[in-house]
Amino acid sequence: MGFRIFRQTNSLGATSAACTSQFDLVGEIDLDFPRSSRVQEDVVIWKDEAIKPNHEYIYLVFAYNIFKGASPESNRVRVSWGSLLSPPYQIGLRQDHRALEIFWEMPAHLWTDQEKAEFQGMNIYRRKEGESYGFSPLNPQPLRENRYWDGQVELGQKYFYEVRPVRNFRGTLLEGIGSPEVSGIAKTVLPPAAPTGLVGVFQKDGLVLRWDAHPEPHIAGYDLYRRAEDEKEFRKINPSLLKERYFLDKNVDPKKTYYYRLKAIDSSPDRKESEFSREVEVIPPP
Repeated sequence: MGFRIFRQTNSLGATSAACTSQFDLVGEIDLDFPRSSRVQEDVVIWKDEAIKPNHEYIYLVFAYNIFKGASPESNRVRVSWGSLLSPPYQIGLRQDHRALEIFWEMPAHLWTDQEKAEFQGMNIYRRKEGESYGFSPLNPQPLRENRYWDGQVELGQKYFYEVRPVRNFRGTLLEGIGSPEVSGIAKTVLPPAAPTGLVGVFQKDGLVLRWDAHPEPHIAGYDLYRRAEDEKEFRKINPSLLKERYFLDKNVDPKKTYYYRLKAIDSSPDRKESEFSREVEVIPPP
């Protein structure tokens, strides 16, 4: 199974009499061994490297089955091809709180007046280590600004970015040459907010504590601290990070008053801690 790609070529400077209606076979993709293309999820990506500036190209595709039987032809796609815009320069990356910001300088001094008029903006592409850039940019529309704030990141993950200028050439959006690549690791800059809603009560088998769900994402867990009425210092009582918003403290004297406070710990590599929650006093029942 696979696809056959056909192309019609017309010079943009030619008269209508010089145009051709002939479609030539320019590519074939065997899905079992797609050497000349890339299959990404449900998208087949094929690159036509035999095109020239100031030409118009019309493409259509036929699919074929294991018996080489051809499907009806696809819709036709018309592409006008011109010179590509120079890439942005002085591209940089800044770590923001749970986000990465990419910024660059516009290369407008390298563009002709016509290219400046046809400039639509920049497309931003992102990949992880060991991956290729995807078929679609992060931004739904080309960006006119010279920066992009990426908040859809995983903490501790390294990302690579490329910026490509976009030109509207005779109705075709042409992506220019990609910028130098920049990379960065998403981290938290600020600690999480303090937990809220900590309450405790004595029960038959110990002292039960509960607290509210943390409003921020990327919370790895909690540390719980306790001080008995005859102690001066708080000490952490959980040996490992608490994943649930519940803790049963069995090592208590039912005749003593206890004080508790709580910290939230984020999931960043350096495990930032919040300030302590409001202190709660738990008095034994009469």
